[in-house]
Amino acid sequence: MSGPARSVIIHGHFYQPPREDPWFDVGGREPSAAPYHDWNERITAECYRPNARARILDEKDRIIDIANNYSRISFNFGPTLLSWLERHDPFAALERTAGRVAHGIAGAARAAGIPAVGAAVGSMVGVFFRESAPRSFEEAKTSDAAAFARFHREMLARGVFLAPSPFEAGFVSTVHGEAEVEATLAAATEAAHATRG
Repeated sequence: MSGPARSVIIHGHFYQPPREDPWFDVGGREPSAAPYHDWNERITAECYRPNARARILDEKDRIIDIANNYSRISFNFGPTLLSWLERHDPFAALERTAGRVAHGIAGAARAAGIPAVGAAVGSMVGVFFRESAPRSFEEAKTSDAAAFARFHREMLARGVFLAPSPFEAGFVSTVHGEAEVEATLAAATEAAHATRG
């Protein structure tokens, strides 16, 4: 007889205290955070960013997967992040990056002779292997799932981890800069040609 179902809920509390000069609302250099400018930069580089791309290793220390440790936890944030968002407003840049990735991947597929259309909303990215953008889930289900699966495997082989289903969205973040976008689109070009065979 089995016992009651159990769940584990992980909650992260990500909060950095304000370090800005109270008179000027700007942060100064913090020598103890070297080689970084300040502790917010150091904690991002050493803690937050690595957890967004955590390496899963096999017994020989080879990377077998990359996991986003934030994707399956609940978390909150404090007023420091809200103030940063208000000052820096990353959302327009996120939308531009998402659009470049979605439409760039679809363009690479079309150039290889595979019908595809990209879709981006906010930081969400989707690529449908079909002639036109779906307007309903019924239309989305007519996408070429087999071609998507082959393309997905080819992208994995090139180090790009897409959402694993043609019906899931991927997401870009503020750490996806020009170099990451270009590498993704170069991989998509190769993967599309390999998918087409």
